Amino acid sequence: MRIKRYKYAMFLAYRGKNYHGMQVNPNVPTIERFIMEALQKLNLITVDQAVQPSLFKFQRAARTDKGVSATKQICSLLLPTIEGKENDTVNLLNSLLPDDIRIFGLQRATKSFDSKKWCDYRSYSYTLPSYCFRQQSDLERDKFRLDNKDIEEINRILMQYVGTHNFYNFTSGKLYKDESCKRFIMRCECGKRFLYNNIEYLTVDIKGQSFLIHQIRKMIGFCVSLIRGDLDPCLQQKVWQNERIKVPKAPSLGLVLEEPHYEHYNRRFQATHQRLCWDTYQI
Repeated sequence: MRIKRYKYAMFLAYRGKNYHGMQVNPNVPTIERFIMEALQKLNLITVDQAVQPSLFKFQRAARTDKGVSATKQICSLLLPTIEGKENDTVNLLNSLLPDDIRIFGLQRATKSFDSKKWCDYRSYSYTLPSYCFRQQSDLERDKFRLDNKDIEEINRILMQYVGTHNFYNFTSGKLYKDESCKRFIMRCECGKRFLYNNIEYLTVDIKGQSFLIHQIRKMIGFCVSLIRGDLDPCLQQKVWQNERIKVPKAPSLGLVLEEPHYEHYNRRFQATHQRLCWDTYQI
C-alpha cells in the first residue's frame, strides 16, 4: 500500500567541528548522513531515500561546509503523517542522533515548500580572536584589545561587501562572467566583542540573500589580511575585477549559520499554515 506523505519543516542545530559539512558525502561523517540514518531507523524513509535524499524532497536552507556550525537551520522533507506525534518523533530522532546534532521541531508546511527556494535571506556570524588583526610577533594575546578606531577601520572594509557585487575572487571553480558569482549582501559589520579566558573575541555579522562556497570565509580572510598589512590596499578595488587574485580563507571553525529567514512565506501562508518561526522552540 502506498503511504501518503506530507511536506514538513525540520528545525535543527548542530556543531560542525566533527563533520565534513552538512550534505551527504560518501565515506565521511556529515550532518545529513546521521539524520538520514535516524529517519530510516524510525521507518520514516526507505533505504533508497536515505541514499538519495531527493527522493523524499529533502532540502536544506543553506549548505554548510566542513567544520561550520548552525544555531538555526531549517530543512524541508516529505514524511508520513506524524500529526499529533511531532514532539514524540523529535524526541525519538534525537535519541538516535549524536549529542552535537539536535532537532528542535517538525511542523507541517505547504506542499510547495522548499527550504532553499523559499528562504528570503540568511544570517551568518564569524567569530575570531581580536589579536588576529595584528602581526603576531611579540604580541601579548591576552592583553590585546581592539579600540574604536580599529573597529571603524574594520567596518570600513566590511562595508565594501554590502550591495550587489561579483564575488568571483571570493569563491572557487567559477568564471568571472558567470552570473552566479553576483551576490547581494544586505549587512556586514562588526558585532559584539567579548572575553573568553581573558582573550578578546570579535563577532562579525553578515546577512545576504545567498552565498557561494567559501565566500564568507574569504571575505573575513581578506579583511583581516588588509588590516594586518599582509595585502596591498589597492587590492580593495582590484578584487572586484576579472583578474584572479589569491584571497586568504579564514578557518571554518569560526563560521556559524545563525538563521534562515522566511518572511515572504510566512506572510503568504499565514492564514493556512503555522509560521516558520523559532520562537516556539527552546534553543
